[in-house]
Amino acid sequence: MSDGAAASGGRLRGALLRFAVLTLIVAALAALLLLTPAAEYLDREKLAELLGQLRQTWWAPLALIACYLVIAPSGIPISPLIFAGGAVFGPFWGWIYNSIGSLLGAIISFGLAHALGKELIEHLLGERRMRRVEAMLERHGFWTLVGIRFMPIPFAFINYGAPLTGFRFGRFLSSTITGLVPSILMWTYIAHAVASAATADERGVMLRNGALVIAAVALLILLRPIGRALLKRDQVRTGDQDPS
Repeated sequence: MSDGAAASGGRLRGALLRFAVLTLIVAALAALLLLTPAAEYLDREKLAELLGQLRQTWWAPLALIACYLVIAPSGIPISPLIFAGGAVFGPFWGWIYNSIGSLLGAIISFGLAHALGKELIEHLLGERRMRRVEAMLERHGFWTLVGIRFMPIPFAFINYGAPLTGFRFGRFLSSTITGLVPSILMWTYIAHAVASAATADERGVMLRNGALVIAAVALLILLRPIGRALLKRDQVRTGDQDPS
């Protein structure tokens, strides 16, 4: 075996080992949350009740944010945290704490995948092909990732998938902030409204109105990339060049 082949085989084994470590970390976090007494507090009402008991302490917001740091990388949905934040801290401060927690959870997940998983993907795709993918995402991926934040796609899947598909951290961070902040605001408001509603009919109205607001905001955010795509298509048809 040549030195080059041996080195390539060593890099592949190292990449596989790191990817296995990533898998074990996610599995261990999920097991810690699902197979221990902590699983009781993955229910949104139970979590809201616990945070409500802690609300008068100065560290209650930190407890909520800390939950994001564990739950977000585990792959378990963060919706109970959003609900608890809105129900306990109200629409404004709940939005602030939920936004900070979800953003930090996304960053941790991105960092884990980038450090432990990206090398395997690069080895499988080839460095040159991976660079082409990164360049394409750098040009067109921002609004795509923003739009995805409004879709019913698992939070962890987006955060772990972004670095593995070639997103650089700066583009991931800016698009995540742009997509998460308004979506977390709406979900936090809905959570607060549902928790405050006295009857089932009121909750139904709140959920319906919230869903309409989310759809409207998502449409507004997506108008720009949709408009650019349509303009580019028309330019291709007419043979014009994009002035930018």
